[in-house]
Amino acid sequence: MLTLLRKIAPVLVCAVALCVAFAELWSTDGGRTHVPTRADLLGTRFEPTTRADVTYETWLVARHARTLLTRPLALFDTEHCAPLEKSLTLSIPMVTMGILGIPTMLVTGDAVLTYNAVLTLMTALAALAMYLLVSYWTGSPMAATVAAILYAFHPMRLSHINHPSVWDMTWTVFALYFSHRLFAEGRWRDAIGLSVACALQIGASIYPLVAAAFLSPPYVGWLVWRYRFDRVSASQLLAVAASVALAVAVVLVPYLQARAGNEELSRGFFYYLPLGAYFRTGYFWLGWTTVALAVVALVFGRYGLLRTERGDPRWVLLMGAFMVAVIAAGDSINGTFRSLWGGAPWRMPNFHAELATVLPGLDAIRAIKRLSAAVHLVACALAGIGVAAVIRLGGRYSRLVAGLVLVVALVDMLRPFGMPRSYAWALVEVAPGTEAVNLAWRLHDAEDPGAIFEIPFDGTFPLQIAVSPARIFMTLQHGRRTSACFGSYATPMRDDLVDIARRVPRASALAELHELGFTTLVVHGDPDATPFWNKLAAAAINQAEPTLRMIHTSPNARIYDIVTRLGDSGDVDVQLPGGRETGGDR
Repeated sequence: MLTLLRKIAPVLVCAVALCVAFAELWSTDGGRTHVPTRADLLGTRFEPTTRADVTYETWLVARHARTLLTRPLALFDTEHCAPLEKSLTLSIPMVTMGILGIPTMLVTGDAVLTYNAVLTLMTALAALAMYLLVSYWTGSPMAATVAAILYAFHPMRLSHINHPSVWDMTWTVFALYFSHRLFAEGRWRDAIGLSVACALQIGASIYPLVAAAFLSPPYVGWLVWRYRFDRVSASQLLAVAASVALAVAVVLVPYLQARAGNEELSRGFFYYLPLGAYFRTGYFWLGWTTVALAVVALVFGRYGLLRTERGDPRWVLLMGAFMVAVIAAGDSINGTFRSLWGGAPWRMPNFHAELATVLPGLDAIRAIKRLSAAVHLVACALAGIGVAAVIRLGGRYSRLVAGLVLVVALVDMLRPFGMPRSYAWALVEVAPGTEAVNLAWRLHDAEDPGAIFEIPFDGTFPLQIAVSPARIFMTLQHGRRTSACFGSYATPMRDDLVDIARRVPRASALAELHELGFTTLVVHGDPDATPFWNKLAAAAINQAEPTLRMIHTSPNARIYDIVTRLGDSGDVDVQLPGGRETGGDR
């Protein structure tokens, strides 16, 4: 019985930690209406953006899960930003989160529930990955459990719950584990595991992928130096390379194609993370528990590692983390350098800027500071080695020491029993209301399944934040493309669509919309409070050859078909109250 308890103890500990971390989320309407975000951003100028981000991300994860099940070849042909093709390239892919959401979406069909299930699953997988890696290096289940808690439930990771994919390096942890086993033992199951891990990291987000790309070279070089190619076969390496190439072709090539010739997909400024941010008063301080155990690993780590041919990965991990930290620091590194050595006779180069001139797409990501997720990964892996060293140095008190370290880690990460947490979540409602759902089903049942042009058109940034995510979310119900657009980049046709929107419902504007593939016009707002739009719509409808036909009205929206047989009636001028004439400008 005691042996069985020891074996399942890591699972029980992580399960309890999951319950503590996600209790509030799942106790709020069973996770079907609200999603978590950063509480410190609500009530600030960032609140609209934060709400928009989590609404969009919830939609995208559920959309990917459904699309991968029903029409996987349309993965990049997302329903928003019509008429742009491959519109997924306007934002991060989040394909991996969509894959994780397939089971929940298949069973429930609920988008919000799927997203929350994926967040919980991602945390559990992060704990599993770090547990496997540290357990392989140390042979200590307790040390591996502590490392898993520090990695999966660290405030630095959970506090960024509003952007879960951009901090998700779980697949890199799996890749470190499977690659070490592949070179050391040469088994096909590890080659397959490594292939899947690399593919999933590519599909997660560009930020952790770039971090992994800079973290990995010293580690891979160490594996080749230590094991050469004595056990791993050429066919296994080719299989891994083929899977990576396939994932790059599916996920990254569309981004590079979209970027070609489009200057708007290059960034004019970047957010860097100074090296000082990793210190006690800095933004990226990892906490005393993680830092102290990592330092123990560097000093006494040889006692924590298994004395086998598996070797000592500590220093190559540290080298990789340092490389990532320097690149993430960008040009801010000179400020840190001058503060340490005021009379330095040279300037350190901006390594990110230099690399961006030769690596395609690196200049298209803005928040370079997010690469620091790799530093957190390395710190937690080293902390696990440090725990194993402390346990073995504890001698006959090793079990007591192990228990104390585990309790300290749990308390430091989760802050239970009403202790003030170092991060805080707030739950925001993203599930649509009944009226929005009814409107979506009316659009779903329309005779013409073409794209929808929505008025007021979200052509400005404030309006995009205010209305686009909710409109995009409803494509899960009606399944049609929409003019609503949201993402990190502006569409090349934005200004053209803004101009057309100002001229609706002139017949010429509607003709242009129809030529772009729009077959339905949705006018949002209370019809009784918008006589301006009522007059314009009526004028278009009453032409000899009408260009609009009302098919639905509700308290806050009207739906019109854009009639396909457009005549030569030209623009319509409408006399508004007060004698002012207009041709359709909003």
